Amino acid sequence: MKATILTTGLLGLLLTASASGGCSSSSGGVAGSDGGSSEAGSGSSSGGNASASYCFYEQSGAQRCVGYGGLASSDCAALHGTIVPSCPSAGMVGCCSISPNYEECWYCPSDPSQLKSACETLRAGQWTAGMACGDAGSGEGGASEPIGCQPSASACTCIVSNSSTAPPPSPVGTCPGTQIPSAICCAGPGYPSQDLSECQCQPAVCSDTGNSCTCAIDGIGTATSCTNTYQYCCANVLTDGSINACTCTNFACGSGTMQVPSCSPSVLTCVGTQMTKVATCR
Repeated sequence: MKATILTTGLLGLLLTASASGGCSSSSGGVAGSDGGSSEAGSGSSSGGNASASYCFYEQSGAQRCVGYGGLASSDCAALHGTIVPSCPSAGMVGCCSISPNYEECWYCPSDPSQLKSACETLRAGQWTAGMACGDAGSGEGGASEPIGCQPSASACTCIVSNSSTAPPPSPVGTCPGTQIPSAICCAGPGYPSQDLSECQCQPAVCSDTGNSCTCAIDGIGTATSCTNTYQYCCANVLTDGSINACTCTNFACGSGTMQVPSCSPSVLTCVGTQMTKVATCR
């Protein structure tokens, strides 16, 4: 059951059950990792329990972050996710906290209205609204900091500038734009609320030759997945634990790599311990 919750999200389970005429969860508690119910405990659910671990991953085209006590790093790794100290705020549309030790956050382009409704059907479920997708730099209900982005075919960078000593950012463009149809976006510390913080999107593409297939950040090719069948898929793991490339061949994984079920841009992570993978920069 825990693996299912981590894969789809508890709210995803509720929305699926609702669409298929399943029963409502409003009358019962949610089982925590220790077997307890969400009815137990009285502390604040914001930010989860101090003993909780958080897994940040991508599922069905949108990123999610789930945290609860006893979350196993192997379960997170199976989703090509990253264990983080807390759910990142960049691109977050909202979070559902369930006392005493469960938190689930969803990111653009997820629809927060359905998620909020699902969260509020849960006993002790508390929904905290995040940003509106596409409004990160608009100043209308989004982040208060002005964000300027300059898209290009090779990369796009967004910079927060609310300082009189810094040049004003260019107000144009979304990031990633149409020039980068398949991208990995990485937010620096404090983005988008901190002045002079940055976020960058780079192409993340695959090249399948028939003998091997490699997906990489700023790689060659135009594919978004490997189309041929290979015996082994190996993620290249850097010293900081990040993954900058993934290759499928008929040869076993070597030193410095980790075997994964398949290669695609979703396997790749941001390079650098302080960078956080986000759905979009703006």
